[in-house]
Amino acid sequence: MTQSSLPVQLLSLAANQPNPLEFLEKCDQVLEKMLKLMVVEEHVKSRQFEQLHRVEDKESKEQIQQLEMLNRTQAERIQELECLQNPYSNDGDAICNFEF
Repeated sequence: MTQSSLPVQLLSLAANQPNPLEFLEKCDQVLEKMLKLMVVEEHVKSRQFEQLHRVEDKESKEQIQQLEMLNRTQAERIQELECLQNPYSNDGDAICNFEF
């Protein structure tokens, strides 16, 4: 049963129920089913949102790790270039690890 068919069901019930009390009871049953359906749909949407959030969070963390690795690699390369440019630097800009 879909939400869109519920109003049609109510109209059908009204046409087929001569007793107003029976009609109200049927309406109550239909509305209860509609409420349960809405709760289930919201639960499904909530789960999908949580799953999407977890995937995006994981992707963001992976991207941060990649950028941190790239940053370390670039810093190491800059250090190597500084050492090649001035291996006798005393100002601390170049930290060289080779022996002369």
